[in-house]
Formats: sequence, C-alpha cells, structure tokens
Amino acid sequence: MKIAIAQINTIIGDIVYNRDTIIDYIGKAKEQGCDLVCFPELALTGYPPCDLLYNPRFIGQCEDALEQIAKKADGIDVLLGAAISDSQSGKLINCVVLLKDSSIYGIFPKRSLDKNVYFDEEKYFVSSSTTPYTLDYRGVKIGMLIGEIEGHDIFGSILDEDEIDLFINICSIPYYYGRYTERVERLSKLARSVGRPIVFINMIGGNNELIFDGGSLVVNADGEVCAKAPSFEATLFVWDMDDTDSIDVGEEDISYLYKGLVLGLRDYCNKSGLNSIILGLSGGVDSALAACIVADAVGSDNVLAISNPSMYTSKSSRDDAYRLAQNLGIEYRCIPIDNVFKTYLDIFNDDNDSPIGDVAEENIQARIRGDIWMFVSNREGRMLISASNKSELYVGYTTMYGDMCGGLAILSDIYKSQVYELCRFINREEEIIPNSIITKPPSAELSPDQKDEDSLPPYSILDKVLYMYLEDGLFEEDIIDRGYDRDTVYRIVNMVRRSEYKRYQAAPPIRIAKGWFKRARCMPIVHGFR
Repeated sequence: MKIAIAQINTIIGDIVYNRDTIIDYIGKAKEQGCDLVCFPELALTGYPPCDLLYNPRFIGQCEDALEQIAKKADGIDVLLGAAISDSQSGKLINCVVLLKDSSIYGIFPKRSLDKNVYFDEEKYFVSSSTTPYTLDYRGVKIGMLIGEIEGHDIFGSILDEDEIDLFINICSIPYYYGRYTERVERLSKLARSVGRPIVFINMIGGNNELIFDGGSLVVNADGEVCAKAPSFEATLFVWDMDDTDSIDVGEEDISYLYKGLVLGLRDYCNKSGLNSIILGLSGGVDSALAACIVADAVGSDNVLAISNPSMYTSKSSRDDAYRLAQNLGIEYRCIPIDNVFKTYLDIFNDDNDSPIGDVAEENIQARIRGDIWMFVSNREGRMLISASNKSELYVGYTTMYGDMCGGLAILSDIYKSQVYELCRFINREEEIIPNSIITKPPSAELSPDQKDEDSLPPYSILDKVLYMYLEDGLFEEDIIDRGYDRDTVYRIVNMVRRSEYKRYQAAPPIRIAKGWFKRARCMPIVHGFR
C-alpha cells in the first residue's frame, strides 16, 4: 500500500484556498499511484481557527467544501482533518474524515481534546469516548490517532481492542526550537514500545504568532525513521508500507531556528496581504539579524532600512548599518535625529540644548526614531518590524513607543545569545553581517560610551538565568542552588516583574521558545507577592 503524506500550508478561515490546496494535493497523490493520502488536523479550517468556530456560516462553508473535496476522492482515498457538526448531537467535533468513492465514508472524532495554551479545544469541541479508533483498510488495520500523543496509554488501549498493523497520527503541532529532536525521539520510543509503525502527519506554515514546521515522518516498528518530509516546506511525500529501511534524519541545529523565524514572518506577511517592510537599522546586532530575516522572508526589494544616528551614534555603527544594507541589497535611508533631539532639550532643559544625561533623554531618542519609522510606515504603506529581543524585553531594557514599535516582533522570543548564534550562522559562508557588528560590545548608544552591561548583568549570565526562570519554570532559590549569585538572580527576576506592563503593550511575537508552549506566562501587571 502506498500512502501519501500531504504536508500543506493552509490559511486560517480561507476555506476556498484550503479546499483548492487539498484538491490539488489529492491530484498529485493520484498521479503517483497512491492508495491513500493523509492531511493534517483541521486542514480544512486552518489551525487554530479559534472563535471562527462559533460562526455557523463558517461551519457551513467547511461542510460544503468537504462535500466538494469528497467528489475528488475517486480512485484514491483521503484522510482529512476537519471541523463538522455531529449528526446526532448537533455539536461541533474535531475529526478526521475518510473520503472514499466520492463520498464521506467514515468519521473519526478526536477523543482526547487538547488543553494546550494555543488552542483550548474544550472551548469549541465535544469529545467522544465511544467512536472507533480503528479503520479496516485494504486488509490493513489502522489505528487512528488525532493530535499530539504524550504517552503510549492510548496506543495500548487500541491494541487491547484490535490487532493493529499501523498507526496514523494526524496532527497540527506548532514548532519550538528543539521540538523536532523531541518528536523523533518520542515517536521512536512509542513505535518500539508497541511494535508497530507510526505515520505522523503535521501542518506546515506560519499562522499568526505560531510556526508549524511540518516535519512529518514515518517510524518503523523498531523505532527507526524510514521516511520523512523536509521541515519548513510544503510537500507531498509517498511511503510504501514495504519500505521499512531506516534513513538518516539529520540533526536539529540553529538553521531550524532561523528557518522558523523566516517562515513565520513570510506567512504573516503573505496571509495578511502585506508585502513591504520597514525596520530601523542601528548598526547593532539585533537590527542586523532582523534585517537578514526580513530580506529572506519578503525579498530584498520589499525592505526599507532606516538609520537614525544621533550625537551618540558611533561612526562604526553608521558605517556598519550602511554596509549591511548594501550586502543585503535592501533600500537604505539615513535620517539623523540630532535636530529633533535638540528641540526636546530646548523645551525641557530650561532653554538649554545641552544634555543632562538622564533616562528621559535616552528614551526620547528611541521614541523619536519610533515616530519616524511610523511616519514612513503610514505614508508608504509598509509594516514596521520590531527588533527587540527576548533578553531585553523581559528585563525591560527596551523603550515603549520606541524600539518596541511595530506590527510584529520577530526576535522577541529569542535570547540575546541566540541572536549572536544566528548572526554567526548567517555568516557561515560569507560575511553578510559586518563582523564588527558581531564583535563589538552591545550598546543602545543613547549616551556617551554606553554599554548594555552598564545596566544589565552580562548576557552570558542573564540569558541562562532567564532561561531557567522562563523556560524551565524554576524559582529564584532553585536557580541559586545551581550555582548562580543570589543578588544577581533576584535582581534579574525583579527586573522581569517590574517590566510586565511593557510586555502587555509589545507587538505580537513569533513564538519559537519552548517555555511558552509548556506553560504560557500570564502574570498580573500589579501584584504584591515577594
């Protein structure tokens, strides 16, 4: 039996586009002589559809499209993730439908609804404990699994009921850095434990703040990967059940993080109808990385970089920003802010345009830049990208209405140390980002000879403490017990707490860190716990 795995990129709520994409992939599977083609969970609606599921017209369109797709299921059978109304209860179910002989042949509702942070399924769907787990198909008994499987209890319960030959796991699971390695290890362990092959199908693409990496694969009964789709690419790949030889799956490295960010931004723009981007280019490492991601995502011709030097901006930063723009082939404009800054000093420093050097003067420079970017954004119809990284955002070392301005914050879920790692990855074959940007001490350049470490612990320490606090969920004393200085740990955690209000006003992020998927951070802005 030949099974086609359709790793498709859908648009949430665009039923016509999703329908046509599904029909196109059915045709491709037919051309390759496949018996069965499998699509991801909720492929017809896009994932996650959220409150669109409350709209009866939306559900009606989904069910009409499902009938239209079924008509194309002649000469090939289709397993497709969809949301439909249960014929008996009238309530909505998340299910996989089997399309066969141009009709809906079978329905497999999801039994165990997800309670994850990105899609609370119990809010929208009803589950079923009586629907079948198994499908008899061309002499092969298939165990049907929908959604992420955390353990092997569900496998065992199916095996207790029937003699299964093959498991098919249909999912739409967002990506975080490290997830591909975890997925291979988990599915391999599960396949070995039950002694059956597992076919895993996953969504591809960026939807709002989520990234779906695809990474669909087949694991044989010995727990070895015997077929896989490329990550971050829409594709159709075919697996013959007789082909169980193991293949090399490669390592999940920093390239996955970069590809995920590019895909997330590209799809955010494409699916929103945006094709032109503006960003500030300071000559620092964050804006340099952001510029590379943006250029890869939407094309160099669609990117405008603006440099806004002040009296504190070094010549090397000005030169580096220009060189990077030239290397990327993006449009570059230099708009100095000295005159505007001096006007503020004249007003607020008692008619004296000499700087005092306080935080207000530092922040107003960032806000002047933000105003300029937003002016150009409005006038030219470009979306502004924020380049604030996670390390700075979580300790509040970033300026509201300044560098936090933007329609999307593409670096706000990666740490400063990862910014440097990604920059070195970009430069692995040639110097795209000027090396001086990567090697010079990080600085906001808002006051004379300013360095980030004047206000923050070294990033080598800051990022490790933040990771343990935000991703691992450790508390202060747990972190201190791992050998970190008590005063430093409490200082960092207090900065995180004090800057909660800033994060409430930040641009939407691209989610790519593991911690949010484990437990979404939801803290009150004002609280008295110490």
